[in-house]
Amino acid sequence: MKSPIKLNNLILPKSLLNLLPSEEDPRNLIKGSRLSTKEFSKYIESIYFDGKFSKTTMPGRHSLSDKKILELISDNKDARILDVGASDGSTSLDLIKKLDGNFGKYFVTDVSFSLDVIEQDRKSYFYDTVRKECIMIVSNRLIIYHDKLSSSLIGYIAKRLIERAPKYDAQMMKQISLVQPELQKLVIGNSNIKLIEWSIFEPWPEEKADIIKVANVLKTEVFSEDEITEAIKNLIENLNPDGRIIIIQNSDKEKYSFYSKVGSSLRLEASENGGCDIDYLVKKI
Repeated sequence: MKSPIKLNNLILPKSLLNLLPSEEDPRNLIKGSRLSTKEFSKYIESIYFDGKFSKTTMPGRHSLSDKKILELISDNKDARILDVGASDGSTSLDLIKKLDGNFGKYFVTDVSFSLDVIEQDRKSYFYDTVRKECIMIVSNRLIIYHDKLSSSLIGYIAKRLIERAPKYDAQMMKQISLVQPELQKLVIGNSNIKLIEWSIFEPWPEEKADIIKVANVLKTEVFSEDEITEAIKNLIENLNPDGRIIIIQNSDKEKYSFYSKVGSSLRLEASENGGCDIDYLVKKI
């Protein structure tokens, strides 16, 4: 995110897009089903939680890992798949389409699948639906984030502006979904696909999984090594005895590490493009 105060691309000339800190206007998400998959993901990328967690995603990012998962379940039409940190669900949607119904259950998870919005004084105030805190203020000119990590002058200004946001009032709220509209339709029409708000540090409330997909979640720039280790141990607990975990990271290119469960630890079976950056932590468990 870098800067907690950015210009709204709504007013920024295209010639300046790469010169000044700016974001797409997330108020476009209110249009919901009228947006294409790519448009929806583009506006989702403007959302940050505490300056730490982003909803960055885009369709077609996991072609290599999807291929590996398809190989794994070619002989298991009853596989339970847990998709961790799926953001807006666009990459989940990609894999679900490729599976073509050949799975038992597909759990699409993320910490939050919706936000509440108050529109007041020509501004939109976005609130975390669980903590009831304002995380973002959007006007035609600026996008201001609640960055709890920033110690800069701009960060201080952003915090003061966020503090002046209206108090959370359920009667004033308009809720917007952060889930791809096409995926929402699939969930309504298929009881084997579930959307679940869930944190990787919490006990898993559903049945254990055969395959756990973790994409762009366990990052050392977001979590400490101890936190990542705790999260991996939690995932192992949620895995069936012969289950597998695939950890994916997208930077310049997609890379992954594919593990099988051995007791209370994981064994590396395959990797692509050098594997995930946290393999050294997995080996310590």
